[in-house]
Amino acid sequence: MGGILGDRIKQLRFDKGVTQAELAKAAGVSVQAVSKWECGGTPDVGLLPAIASFFNVTIDELFGRSITDGIPLEDLVFREIRNAPEDVRLKRTGDICWVLFKAISKIPNTRDTDFASGAEDQTSCTRGYANFDTGFAYVCALGGAQSYFFFPEPENGFSSVLSSRDDYLRLFSLLCEPEAMDALLFLYRRRAVPFSIEHICKELHASAERMTECLNRFKEFGWIEEELVELDSGAKALYRPKLTEAVIGFLYFASEIIYKIKLWYMSNDTRTKPLL
Repeated sequence: MGGILGDRIKQLRFDKGVTQAELAKAAGVSVQAVSKWECGGTPDVGLLPAIASFFNVTIDELFGRSITDGIPLEDLVFREIRNAPEDVRLKRTGDICWVLFKAISKIPNTRDTDFASGAEDQTSCTRGYANFDTGFAYVCALGGAQSYFFFPEPENGFSSVLSSRDDYLRLFSLLCEPEAMDALLFLYRRRAVPFSIEHICKELHASAERMTECLNRFKEFGWIEEELVELDSGAKALYRPKLTEAVIGFLYFASEIIYKIKLWYMSNDTRTKPLL
């Protein structure tokens, strides 16, 4: 045990760039005692907390044992994110996703690659992708605006989890209509509380007939639901948003499709079959 502990103390001292005299002073021993440890001797048990504190490690780590030994990786990641302050939790998650992307991309020498700087001359070189027969990953690596998309390929291929051609045509044809696109953005730019047809028409400067048609089609997609309220003047129809963050993701990746990539920040493509 002495040799292991002594070697570990020596390594920590070199890593920290401190002298035997500095360690001796912190532990309250002589320089000769530190030298003896590093040559195979063993510190008194009572000195271990002071030595560990000096190197900012645990006593277990002094003996070369990590406090994470034997803990599943999933538990470590869960603990790391769960214990992060709320205001940085998603950023910390993004940092971990960046490491994951670099790892699965299999691109050499990328372990220490940072996010793209975001300088004006680099805005066209901020995206990365990794494409394999087992799935793909896509990343916007722009510093301060990162996003990630990891998609392991389903057993029956990507086509098996996509909607039908007709469903896509129904969706895209709706959003091609300016009033419908305006109404969709309206839903996400306000609190999710009921609204009347008069209110949305006033906000969007649209006719009641045209907006009613749009909202009825929104109901088909489950984006809103209609409810009746009893007022002194009689029953009144209101529309309650049924919002889902998936729409924001859809609009975001639509922006990525529009975005013209001139140069990839990172890329690796070894896929041998079509995506669909």
